[in-house]
Amino acid sequence: FNGLITLREQYPNIPVGVVSGSDTVEVVAQVMSLGAQGFIPKVSQTREIAQAIVDIIGGKKWLPEGMEEELEKVDDELKVLLQRFRELTPKQIQVLSYLRAGLMNKQIAHEMNVTEATIKAHISAILRKLEINTRTQAVLLMDKLQLS
Repeated sequence: FNGLITLREQYPNIPVGVVSGSDTVEVVAQVMSLGAQGFIPKVSQTREIAQAIVDIIGGKKWLPEGMEEELEKVDDELKVLLQRFRELTPKQIQVLSYLRAGLMNKQIAHEMNVTEATIKAHISAILRKLEINTRTQAVLLMDKLQLS
């Protein structure tokens, strides 16, 4: 989801539609909470994809048939989690991805070409924004939301 977050930050007025092979309600809810105007499953028919693109470019929200109702069923806890993740910066999400991969602070700092203190600051901000206490909890939340 890093690309979507970065795109929305750099070009907030451009309508964005996401095409994905994963069309679970959790993934669609995450995509929409991150500012996409539409979600198009990869298995969609050509005519449906074309209509989705027209609608999204025209400023309309577009979801596959029946998905709107499914999103309404998403429980309040999941909605709160999605909102909290939306507050993370692209760099913080990148740090989370490295944490999920099992890297230590020093390794993450090397990968991102920053100091270990910067990584510690990112992790502190992540924990604060997600309202959790440990790195493990952050990784478990990513897994729960099916974030990669």
